[in-house]
Amino acid sequence: MHWVKGHADNAYNNRCDVLATAAADSGLPGISGKEGITYIRQFWNDVYVVVITGNDDEAVIYDCIERGANGYMLKPFRLDDLLGHIEIIRNGGTLLSPQVAAKLFKQIRKQSSAIEIGDYGLTTREKQVVEELLKGMTYKEIGNVLAISSTTGFSVDSGECGVVATLTDITAKKMQEAQLLELIKKEKELNELKSAFVNMVSHELRTPLTVISSSAEILELMLKSGKGYNDVSIYTQQIIDEVEKMTAFMQDLLMISKIESGKININPTTENIVAFVKSVISRGFAPYKDGRFTKLDIKRKEHNATIDITLLEHCLQNILANAFKYSVGKSSPVVRIGFSKNYFTISVVDDGIGIPKQDTQKLFTSFFRASNTGNISGTGIGLMVAKY
Repeated sequence: MHWVKGHADNAYNNRCDVLATAAADSGLPGISGKEGITYIRQFWNDVYVVVITGNDDEAVIYDCIERGANGYMLKPFRLDDLLGHIEIIRNGGTLLSPQVAAKLFKQIRKQSSAIEIGDYGLTTREKQVVEELLKGMTYKEIGNVLAISSTTGFSVDSGECGVVATLTDITAKKMQEAQLLELIKKEKELNELKSAFVNMVSHELRTPLTVISSSAEILELMLKSGKGYNDVSIYTQQIIDEVEKMTAFMQDLLMISKIESGKININPTTENIVAFVKSVISRGFAPYKDGRFTKLDIKRKEHNATIDITLLEHCLQNILANAFKYSVGKSSPVVRIGFSKNYFTISVVDDGIGIPKQDTQKLFTSFFRASNTGNISGTGIGLMVAKY
C-alpha cells in the first residue's frame, strides 16, 4: 500500500494513469487495504479494486465496499481462479466470495425488516400488512399470518396497468371458527365421557347385583333344607360386602356431582387425628378382606387439628382401598401420620403396581384408569374425589 500511495501522489503531480487493476489485503502493515482503496479512488475511478484477505468480519467487508472496492475475495483460492475473476470485473461484473455474498444478503434482509413504517394515515392493521410485504411475503402468506383474506386483480386507468390488492380483516371470523371447533371438541369429549360413564356404572352395579342375587337364591335353598347359621353365614356376608361396595360407589358418584356443581360444604371441627385415622382403619382395613392389617406409623408429638371429618374420611378410605387393591400378595400398606407445630400430614405407602409415568398427568381425571390396572376392578373416580 506504500507503493499505491507513492504512485497515487505521483499520478496527482503528473496527471497520468498508471493502474488498471489493483489487489489489496485489508490487514497488511503500513497503510491498510481500506486506506489504499480510498487513495486509489481519489485518483483513479476506473481502476478495478479487488480485496484479497482472510478477514470475513462484516464491518470490514461493508467498509471496503463503501470505499469503492469492486470485489472481496476470501483466502485461500487458486491463482487461475483469481485471474478469471479479475476478467469478470474488467467486463463490468462484481466479484464476491460465496461467504461474503451470504453475509451481505443477511444484512440486507435485516435492514429490510428493520424499516419503520411511517404514519401516512395507515391503521395499525394496514401497517402490519406493509411490514410483512417488506419481508418479501406474498399476499396469500400475509393472509395466513394475519388472519385476513386477500384477492388480487388488474386495473386499467388511462392506459396504465397495475395490480390492485384487496385485504379484508377476518380476525373475528377466525376466532369464531376456533371457538366453534373447540365447542365441537368438547361436545365430542362429553359424549365419550357419557358413554364411558354408562359402561362403568353398568359394570360396577351388574357385578355386585349378580353376587347378591345368586347368594340370595342359595340362602333360600339352604334355609328350606334346614341349614344352620354357620352354613349360611358365608352367603349373608357376601351380600353385605356387595351392598357396601355399591354404597361406596354411589357415595363417590354423589360426591362428584357435588364437586362439579360447586356445592361442597366444608364443616370444620377440631379432632384427635390419630383417633380419627384408627377409626377409618378399623372399618374395613384391619383386617382387609385378604387378611392383611394396615400398619400405622406416627412421627413426632401428636396433637389435635381442625378438619372436615366427613370429607377427610372419604378421601382416606379411597386411598387406602387403592393401596390394598393394587398390592395383592405384597406387604401390608402403611399409614404414616407426621405432626409439626402448625400442620400434619397423612401418607399412605404400599408396594403395589405403581403408576406409569405417562399416566400421571391424567391421574385425577374422572373415569380414567392407569394403563397397568389390567383386570383389577375399579371406577376411575376414587382419586378425583380424594383430590377435592
